[in-house]
Amino acid sequence: MACALACAELAPFSFSGPEVLKLDWGTRALNVSDVNQDELSDLIVINNDTAQIEILYQLAADAPNTSGKTRLNRNRWEAPLEDARFESESIT
Repeated sequence: MACALACAELAPFSFSGPEVLKLDWGTRALNVSDVNQDELSDLIVINNDTAQIEILYQLAADAPNTSGKTRLNRNRWEAPLEDARFESESIT
């Protein structure tokens, strides 16, 4: 009961809307880490089909999207829109 009173004073918490990011079917071993030490969680995946390590650097919410990438795809098997705040880098 003591926690119920103390926890009620915390700031409200909520989730934002979904962010869509297309990854290849061959991606494996998802890791989350702050790769570039900017205090944001970056994603690292291994793609065995293309023999690449893909690093997805998370951009700050107020940072402009310098890549200019917003992808639409009408193929029903793929994600219809890619709008996540990540800058992609592939290492072979």
